[in-house]
Amino acid sequence: MLLVDPDPLLRWSVETHLHQWFDVVAAANPKDALARLRNSRFETIILTAAMEGPMRDMEAEARVRNKNVKIVRLTTEGRRARADGSVVSLEKPFRLEALAEILGVRALDARESRHVR
Repeated sequence: MLLVDPDPLLRWSVETHLHQWFDVVAAANPKDALARLRNSRFETIILTAAMEGPMRDMEAEARVRNKNVKIVRLTTEGRRARADGSVVSLEKPFRLEALAEILGVRALDARESRHVR
């Protein structure tokens, strides 16, 4: 899984929460993310929607390597998923459990719930 977001706290929170289910590779910017995408095949990419232009490049590169890649966009406003389910948006702030559920896993204990901004 590739996680792309400029916020180090968000990257740490998501990576720490999801590592129990996924191998998470983090990138702080589109340049680093594209380098990782060119060298690896990812099943899932989580990225901030604030990178509108580079986001399209990252999504295109990911689909070259894996046409079935799942993309989760972290947004500041609610948006709908594509009809084919390949792109899902999650509005900030969000609960880490909500992200885990989108990715197909459920939190073991609801008391561990945390908000990410």
